[in-house]
Amino acid sequence: MKRHLKTAIVLIVFATSIISIQAQKIDSIEFRNQDITDILMVLAQTSGKSIVPDETVTGKASYYFSDVDFETALSLFLSTYNYFYKEERGIYYISRINIDAGPEDNRVTIDAEDTDIQLIIRALSRKIGKTILFDALPRETISLHGKNLGLDEILNIIITRYPDYHLETENGFYYVRREAAQGTSVRGSRRGDLFTENNGLYSADFEQVRFREALTALFDITADEYSFLGRNDSILESFRFSGKTREQMLRLLLEQGNSDFKLIDGIYYIVDIERKDVLKKLYTTIYIPLKRTIVSEIISLIPSSIGTSQNIKTDKTNNALILSGTLEEVAPIEEFVQMIDNRARDMVYHRFELENLKASALTALLPKEMQFSQTMVLDDSNSVIMLLPPSMIEPMTDYINLIDVEAGIFPLELRYIKGEQLLENPPPSINKENLVATNNPNILYFKGSEDRYRTLLKDLELLDRPIPQIRYEVLVMQIQEVDKADWDINLGNSASEEGDKTSIIGMLGSILNLNFDIVSQFGYNFALELNWSMENSESRVMADTTLNALSGESTNFQNTETYRYQELEVDTETGTSSKTGVTREITSGLLVEIEGWASGDGMITMDVKTTISKRDDTSSSSSSSIPTTTERSVNTHIRTLSGKPVIIGGLMQQDKVIGKQKTPFLGDIPLIGKLFRSDVESYQDTEMVVTIVPYLEYPEYSRSDMDRELEDLYNRFIRR
Repeated sequence: MKRHLKTAIVLIVFATSIISIQAQKIDSIEFRNQDITDILMVLAQTSGKSIVPDETVTGKASYYFSDVDFETALSLFLSTYNYFYKEERGIYYISRINIDAGPEDNRVTIDAEDTDIQLIIRALSRKIGKTILFDALPRETISLHGKNLGLDEILNIIITRYPDYHLETENGFYYVRREAAQGTSVRGSRRGDLFTENNGLYSADFEQVRFREALTALFDITADEYSFLGRNDSILESFRFSGKTREQMLRLLLEQGNSDFKLIDGIYYIVDIERKDVLKKLYTTIYIPLKRTIVSEIISLIPSSIGTSQNIKTDKTNNALILSGTLEEVAPIEEFVQMIDNRARDMVYHRFELENLKASALTALLPKEMQFSQTMVLDDSNSVIMLLPPSMIEPMTDYINLIDVEAGIFPLELRYIKGEQLLENPPPSINKENLVATNNPNILYFKGSEDRYRTLLKDLELLDRPIPQIRYEVLVMQIQEVDKADWDINLGNSASEEGDKTSIIGMLGSILNLNFDIVSQFGYNFALELNWSMENSESRVMADTTLNALSGESTNFQNTETYRYQELEVDTETGTSSKTGVTREITSGLLVEIEGWASGDGMITMDVKTTISKRDDTSSSSSSSIPTTTERSVNTHIRTLSGKPVIIGGLMQQDKVIGKQKTPFLGDIPLIGKLFRSDVESYQDTEMVVTIVPYLEYPEYSRSDMDRELEDLYNRFIRR
């Protein structure tokens, strides 16, 4: 199931065009940096073919197919990324290794691109049918191409670059054995000669030695215990160091082999790491606080030739830059930044005295174009000192005089909306900083001038209004073997004579028991047909309820049953089952969720989610086994006038019905009557029909209020 879900996501995100599967032809499909296995899965589902990738199929790819058949698309894609395929009995096997072997002389033709040598040896063993044993091999990839070669020739080609491996053949199987290589260029004839020790300091001078061999030699001379948990084993081309401590020498050696260690209870545990992790220790970080330049300004000035976003981060709070990378990478950036920040500018210090506004709050209120330097607050007075060009002293003074006004405190009592709502979305006439919250959610304080307070009160006349409420009349019916067309023909009211009311009411016994007003909504004819179907068990009421919610909020109705089962565990040897103690729950029934919101013209827009689930009683009668369930769901987005019904259908289901059939009188005779009785299976179609009638209710809010609100909004924001 997870695999199918993942494939569906691939189709939605990466397939930017329509895929046509007629005649197994692909109109157009595009993949961008997607897993190769997922691309193959999409091609398989598009063409209806079976595709099986092996363990060599890894990595990501980007590819675009257009107006090609399946065979062409597959071959072009695989050849681009050095993969091969073979078709056997309609199944396509994908691999990075392609092996063809003769039936008699065991001559092999092989092609492999950038493949792990262990995977190549395993593929050879499977294809030839020969056992190939091997010691731990280096985790390296090679490209191999050979034609009409023997198996021993191919294995020798694979290990030829590793002098400490050689091939042995014995009793029909092959063994790639690792042992000390002979005749290498190692300085010294023994492994113990790789490192020397003098007064606790170690030295080494060797070339062309395997990493693991050098590691063993180092631990031999230091007499330490170690556990090698990695796979890295490369050739150390040159290793020359002298006068290093034990840990320094170990660190230098592990860097060459892309490894690291952890010392636990006196034992060194060696693990693999990525090359990029080894290089991290060469990176440096430089923090540069800017004195005369805004950080956002200097970022736009740095040339891309000397720095990228990977090397430069910003600290806007402290107006500083953070440079990271190697010293060679960050040095040009640092030099450029210092040159720009220290360039000759006619900057002067100026002191600003504040009367009402707190000096510590001034920095947060300055616009970006006025943030020339970090504001210095004087502790002994309510003053600030700023370094800025002389031309900006007057504009800065005017701005500070504008915001440094005496602030009064005025109460705000909200009637309908909460204080937190006003704090989150204040009107354009004020800022969030002008409002002060209290413990009472309906009371706030406004801090500012009296003129702005009066402006806020006028805004609240438009905002502090009751939210409309929506009442939903919900009726859910289950209809059995009824032509749905009969439900649609008479959806309307029809006139009736005064003398007919008594007779009609007498024929609507079942309908009158419902809270839902069927007669007013659909007319007498429809009500009579529905009443007849209910009395004949062809229709059944699943839900008859009223839901209420504010506009913009959701409400739901749930009529479900929950069943609990204990899981069983089967003993594979004895076949007996026992309880595991794990309890599972299955919930089935009806769930209706409605989220509606009202517009000014009396229209109601609704998102309706209807789900009906059913437990399968025929799967098992045991309370210990978990039965299957079926689920039907409809999600819809609709709009209607207040008081106008909306009908949602399409929740169809077919159920198996087992009934009894017998011959009259004879079927009731004891014992013998079994010969005249039989079980009859039949299938019954049922449909769930959901009817919703929404009503819009404006408490203390009339149509004239709505018109006046629209007029005020027009005068305030458009006409002016």
